[in-house]
This record gives sequence, structure tokens and C-alpha cells, in this order.
Amino acid sequence: MKKLIFLIAALFAAWFFATPYLTLWSVKTAAEARDVAALSQYIDLPAVKESIKTNLRFKMTDAIAKTHNNNPYGNVLGAAGSQLAVQMLDPVLDAAITPESVAALLQGKNNNASGSGSGRNDNPLAFISSDGETKISTGYKDFDTFTVTLKNKASDAELISFFLKRQGLFSWKIAGVNFPK
Repeated sequence: MKKLIFLIAALFAAWFFATPYLTLWSVKTAAEARDVAALSQYIDLPAVKESIKTNLRFKMTDAIAKTHNNNPYGNVLGAAGSQLAVQMLDPVLDAAITPESVAALLQGKNNNASGSGSGRNDNPLAFISSDGETKISTGYKDFDTFTVTLKNKASDAELISFFLKRQGLFSWKIAGVNFPK
């Protein structure tokens, strides 16, 4: 009886910790089938939008600060420019970030809006089946956060990373994107 309980507990633990990998497989399958409805089930769009906005705000303010660093009026101009850019950025990102655009972003490659871009593949999330150019590392950051990082194999430069958050006991959703620094 103890062996049966141990076996059931071990199977439960294996299933419990394998669920983010199963979610990634489901995302890849939905993306390859171009099934937007299925794909959107695996993306927490409001959280992803906020994550992308935060990343872009940081990059914009950092770029503006570096540009105006030698100008005596640079800090004032940089702050005003940064505030204006952030005010213009939010509505644009709200309209532009869709499940399809998130899927394309997670590739780690730039594709144009028509889908016939210069990327290595027109299937979003093709990175899950490695192409030989991209190194993928995955793992738990903490109990409720699972990270996926894409790096260029040749240069070891980070292309993009994203994270999934636990939704309930066995469900996961893509909840954020981190651009390389």
C-alpha cells in the first residue's frame, strides 16, 4: 500500500512540474495551426502588454538619458521627451499587441507584419523545435514562474526571454517578455 501511495505521489509530482513544458508544446501546436483562439488561451494578454510597456519605457528613458547626457539642458529635455514618448507609447502598444504579435515576438526574430518577413520561419514559436541557431534554456524561477530564454548559439547573446505564470494548480500562461539589455 505504501508503494502505491508513493507511486501516485511521484506521478502527481512529475505531472505537476511538467505542466509548463506541456503548455509550451500546446502553444507551439496552436501557433503552427495558426489557431488564434487556442493560442490566446495560453497568453495573459494584459500582463504581457504591461510587461512589454515596462521594458520599452525603460529602454526609451535609458536611450534618452544617454543622448542628452552631455547637454546642460539634457535632463529637462530628456524628462519631457521621455514623458511624451510614454504617453504616445501606451495607446500604440495597446492596439499593436495581439496574440499573433506576441507569438511572433517570442520567436526572437523580427518578422514584418505580413508574415512573410525575413525570419527563419513563418510559423510563430518555431523556436521550440530548435533550428540549430538558437539555444533555449528553460527552468523554474520560483514555484509559480517558469522562464524560457533564447540565445544565439554562435555569440551567446540573449535574443529574448519570457516567462509563464501558474494559473491555478496545473495551468500556465505566458505573462511577460523581457528584452535583452
